[in-house]
This record gives sequence, C-alpha cells and structure tokens, in this order.
Amino acid sequence: MSTDKITLEAILEQQRLDLHKDFIELPVESPRIKEHKYGGVYLFKDSDNKVLYVGITDNISRRVTSHKKGYGSQDIFNYLKDDLTVAFFREDNITYRDIYESYLIYTLRPRYNIGKTDRRKIT
Repeated sequence: MSTDKITLEAILEQQRLDLHKDFIELPVESPRIKEHKYGGVYLFKDSDNKVLYVGITDNISRRVTSHKKGYGSQDIFNYLKDDLTVAFFREDNITYRDIYESYLIYTLRPRYNIGKTDRRKIT
C-alpha cells in the first residue's frame, strides 16, 4: 500500500481539477439566491470586490441564509451588511468542493477564513 500524500499541487499538475468555473454573483439580499438549492463553493465579497470568506455547502440558498441569521461567519455581516455580494458555482462532488475551497482559501487568503489557515480570528 502506498503512503504517498495527494497534494493540491499534484492534482493541478495532473489537470484533474477544472479551475475555470463560471461564478454566479448576486447581492446577498437578492431574492434570486433562493433559486440556487444545490451544492457548491461560495465566496463573500465586499464592495471593492475583495474576497472576505470562502465556504462550501450542499445548498447555496440555505447556507447564505444561515450566514445572514448568524450561523457561521456572522462577522462578515456585522462588518459590511448591505455591501456584500456572494459569488458561487455548482459542484456536486463533495470531495471536489473541499479541494476547491482549500485552493481558494490558500490563494485568496480571505480575511474571515481561519479554519484552514495559520491565522487567528480577527476581532
């Protein structure tokens, strides 16, 4: 049995992961978010288009709503409230969701993602 670790770099080099995703982008208060009841990867962005948080979910609509109600990174909503947009894409494969999330957190270094980084919570 091989004990080789699979790395993000190896996955990208072998072109096993498509990084050219078509993001849907909406204001977080848009009623159209309710139309997107599927799994995927999402990003919260401020009015300067800076990514503040990256997450994954099995239901985009429900997860955005739960963030707004205080479950998860409510810090984002306390920080900006009306100026937030959410960008997301569909990904049905749970493993790929986690890989995309890790990759985006690693490359974008969002302010409110601390779980998969070496940073501490911002207060």
